[in-house]
Amino acid sequence: MSSKTWPYTMTLIMVPSLSILGVVALLVLRPGDMNAALVAQILGFGVTITMATMAYLKSAETHGIVNSRMDEFKRALEATATADSAKARAEGKQEGRDSADARTDILAGKTEQSAKVKE
Repeated sequence: MSSKTWPYTMTLIMVPSLSILGVVALLVLRPGDMNAALVAQILGFGVTITMATMAYLKSAETHGIVNSRMDEFKRALEATATADSAKARAEGKQEGRDSADARTDILAGKTEQSAKVKE
């Protein structure tokens, strides 16, 4: 039995077993009375509890699956954002260097022109 199915199996074994045990206890303790209504109530509660527990287990399983996929999505998104920001930062630094080099070249060119004029 896998770890994913044992809660379902235990629910399907334990709750009906307790319901049957309740019916047997009722029939033993009250042998001559009309017990049909009480037996129906016990079995009705047993079925209701079983179905509600199964629904809860399934919703908890679905919640776990959705959360794990959401966590994977967040990690992928963070990795993409980090890579994109590093790339953009590198591009910005390179453009800053190019702009500074162009300004330096302009200043150096003006300096050379003024040196030629002085000669």
